[in-house]
Amino acid sequence: MKKSIFCSLVLVMASSLVINTPVFAQKKAPSSSEGAAKSSISTNAKIGDKYLENGEYANAVDYYLKALRNKPSDMYAQYKLGVAYENMLEYGKAEFAYQRVYQARVKNQNLLTFRYGNMLKLNGKYDEAKKYFTEFLSTFKPEKPEEEFYSDLARLELKGCDLAINERDKKTPDFKLRLLPSPVNSLASDYAPTIWENDSAIVLTTARPEARGGSKDPVLGGSFSDLFYFKKAGKEWERTFTESAFEEINSKLSEGAGVFTGDNKKFYYTSCADEDQCQIFVMTLDEDFWGKPVLLNTNINMPGFASKQPSITPKGDTMFFVSNRPGGLGGNDIWYSVNRGNDNWDVPVNLGEALNTNQNDMSPFYYAPEKLLFFSTNGRESFGGLDIYMATGKDFDKVVNAGYPFNSSRDDFYFTVGKNYAYFSSNRENGIGSDDIYSMRPFDVSPSLAKAISDKERIASGKPEEPVKTETDNSQDVTGKLVDTTKNADVANKVVELVDEKGNTVKKTETDEKGNFAFNNLPDNRNYKVKPAKPTKPAKPAKSTKPSKKNAKPVVEEESEPAVVVNKTRSNKPSTRFNYENIYFDFDSDKLRPEAEATLKDIVAYSKNESGIQVEMNSYTDGIGNSAYNKILAERRAAVAKEFLKANGMENAKFVVRNYGERNFLATNENPAGRQLNRRVEFYILGGHKVSGNMVYVPETATTAPSVGEQFGMSGDEVKQVNALSSDAIAAFQPVRVKRTGASVVAKQSISLSKKANDEFPEIANADRISVNATAMPMVNGEYEIRGGQTLFTVAKLFGTTVDAIKSQNNLSTENLEPGTKIVITAGAKKASRYLVKKGDSLKSIAGKVGISVDRLKEINRLEFYTLMEGMQLRTR
Repeated sequence: MKKSIFCSLVLVMASSLVINTPVFAQKKAPSSSEGAAKSSISTNAKIGDKYLENGEYANAVDYYLKALRNKPSDMYAQYKLGVAYENMLEYGKAEFAYQRVYQARVKNQNLLTFRYGNMLKLNGKYDEAKKYFTEFLSTFKPEKPEEEFYSDLARLELKGCDLAINERDKKTPDFKLRLLPSPVNSLASDYAPTIWENDSAIVLTTARPEARGGSKDPVLGGSFSDLFYFKKAGKEWERTFTESAFEEINSKLSEGAGVFTGDNKKFYYTSCADEDQCQIFVMTLDEDFWGKPVLLNTNINMPGFASKQPSITPKGDTMFFVSNRPGGLGGNDIWYSVNRGNDNWDVPVNLGEALNTNQNDMSPFYYAPEKLLFFSTNGRESFGGLDIYMATGKDFDKVVNAGYPFNSSRDDFYFTVGKNYAYFSSNRENGIGSDDIYSMRPFDVSPSLAKAISDKERIASGKPEEPVKTETDNSQDVTGKLVDTTKNADVANKVVELVDEKGNTVKKTETDEKGNFAFNNLPDNRNYKVKPAKPTKPAKPAKSTKPSKKNAKPVVEEESEPAVVVNKTRSNKPSTRFNYENIYFDFDSDKLRPEAEATLKDIVAYSKNESGIQVEMNSYTDGIGNSAYNKILAERRAAVAKEFLKANGMENAKFVVRNYGERNFLATNENPAGRQLNRRVEFYILGGHKVSGNMVYVPETATTAPSVGEQFGMSGDEVKQVNALSSDAIAAFQPVRVKRTGASVVAKQSISLSKKANDEFPEIANADRISVNATAMPMVNGEYEIRGGQTLFTVAKLFGTTVDAIKSQNNLSTENLEPGTKIVITAGAKKASRYLVKKGDSLKSIAGKVGISVDRLKEINRLEFYTLMEGMQLRTR
């Protein structure tokens, strides 16, 4: 899920961009005639080509897949499918598509070997990538003058492979790299962090569904971007709306990539109408209220060219920014301008070839204490995509790659430094969304950030793809024994409960044959008690003991029989919780499906090879039936899964269980796909760091294993193997395990979820929840009940109204509402934003139907470059 500002503001699609045009690096796909005669191109592939040329890659993918379903051997469609996936940053799928074409030895694919090698590199397969770059250099024959630069580019990529290989196994200090948790990160693109108050508050750019613009990006999906403000309260991050109405900055355009002056009195930021219309604005804080944005002068905002991503010195006297204006070295360059007073900015100066390249140089950040300029580029040797670099010297002419773990095989950009923490953006694997915010503690390593980075032996990392944890800093283990004091005997196979300070049962486990139990890897900032699930007689209240810094002596917390002997220990090991994978059940059934058994076997194997972890099980049902029955059904499903795990060798001490029944729906209950996803048992790994390589896909119609594999970069045999299938046949709405992409446990291709949400995928509330859409929870007596993870922005979007209208109608003073709050909503009418071209349509007839001029229709769809074709989708606003 991306947004148009991602192309224009971030320009992070490094590899895709440089492959397409060498000079300005704008996203335009290769000629549709590449690799095949026009007469041999299928109708669906031709439509896909039009969308590809128009930069609407998601639509292009749909039509190339249609072409391949009709003719699996269509290597032209296969190749162009790879190009579309590459532009969508779906590098794994692009690699698979290019591999299919390469193995078919198709002629006239002049750039195929380069593209395939580049995807291998972006996926961290450096040794393999070198093979294909070398082959490309020995065989490539440019057909056009503008293709000659690919040889230089291939040599640069080869150097990057060598850099990564040489650095990956070196010892590195612990920079305490952290993936910031929800709500800071979401399944959408979250990037360009800038620090407001030391390290305790940040403003970031996000394309999550509640972005105020609310428009759907036709290029990569998701919303246009907004600026969101988050503040740290203790160890948790929360979104804040009360800071002098700062977020009123957001509009229907794409806002993002900003920076505060040292006194936090001014905020410079970017606003983009489209890819080539980005401008820099400033807002000033006056008596605790942010004034209206003011457009900077034409020296900064040169008419006809993009200006974006400002970085400002603490006193506001010099600005670094990014522009594609004339006078640069190619692509986007970094420029600087001097403030003559009152934001009267002087003619900007290009930082020159010592720093800028002929590709894309972007996201500058000036670190004043050491006079360092951090930036990202895809024009130098890199670990993959964009890498973070540091420039020093009088003219910033000494440039150093930041190395691991700052850089990965993917795109790393927007590095910024606070008092003790640094933050940056990356779309590296095992994140939460397509782009995420990470933090690190470079000053634990060295008081000099320049020394920490430039000392290559100290910062080179091992495994760039290793999952980064969302966590608290420390953890505690609550272990013990259940004893029958009357018989002086251990109590085996008995359920015990972990209870929090409020008396709520957090989770349950079962004692082993010696009466031992364990609740491992709990957050260290809470106090817990343990009690038997069903004591033999009323027990006295359990005593609460705070975890000590050293191992506590065993204490008896229950005086009744059986007694609970508890030992609490504190550890520096982080408290982590990862959604490994889910299993799914048929309607009103607790019988394990074949693919569920395969998942459970994977969990057993992982638990046996990883000490110090526990597996947490959360069991749910769909919304059909009454709550009491569904709670029992959820317990039955958890019990069946647990027994299977035990039968395959997992010990009681490895389990903790929660049963939720029909609460916390994963998806809507208004269609079969949503109900199927709700009938599940979730498995979380506590204290570990790994997630399953699989997720679930729910097809809407009967299909086959090879067809499913085509969508997810798998062979038909792979699909059959991971799902324990005996044949190729897959029934409609049958859960299918496929290769996992990102942090979601559900494949985006499960499109039934969106049918009642105006053709948009439902809001993602966090890394593994798809919130219930508005139609799944209808109005009751004119009121709508707020669900977990929802804000007034998302509710307004679902009902086609505005936040202000909801606040006014309900006399609300805040956008943050607790789940369960009931509000009155008057839904507004949403205008359709797409038109499907039908046989006999003309530009004039379509313009008349949708109520816009022919010129406007041509402008927003770039129709000068091709003619209408039946089946195409046109934007209407």
